[in-house]
Amino acid sequence: RLQQLNMGPEALYGRDEEIAKLYETFDQITSSSRTCRGSRMVLVSGYSGTGKSSLVHKVGLEFIERGARFISGKFDAMQQMQPLSAIIYALNEYCNLLAQDTAHIDHIRTAVASALGSEGKFLLYLIPNLRKILPDVVDDQPSADVSGMELQ
Repeated sequence: RLQQLNMGPEALYGRDEEIAKLYETFDQITSSSRTCRGSRMVLVSGYSGTGKSSLVHKVGLEFIERGARFISGKFDAMQQMQPLSAIIYALNEYCNLLAQDTAHIDHIRTAVASALGSEGKFLLYLIPNLRKILPDVVDDQPSADVSGMELQ
């Protein structure tokens, strides 16, 4: 007699060590004093098809439930000509998330504009959702003498 196994997409097998490391990092960040917290980035790498996206999605949802702002990006092998594509994707999503914070958008806009200075116009080319935060920045298309590597 055959029994059916329930192996839904939410189940992760053999990832206990990785999950524990991610939770440990999260706990370290959230237990730090607010002034010392800063931002952290965790990179998950491995061969394609090994469940990295499922792992990130699972812990990401739990981090959000615990009050974190969580973004992720995924390197697409088809976009090898665009270095840092995963980070650019994640930053684009983060800009979208920040733009939704209507209670703090003025403060966010001021802080981002101050941090980026005149370089913001070049980042609009790489990170389109940055326009939601900096709508008044002139969107100069990069000139022909500015290479993609210089933009990145």
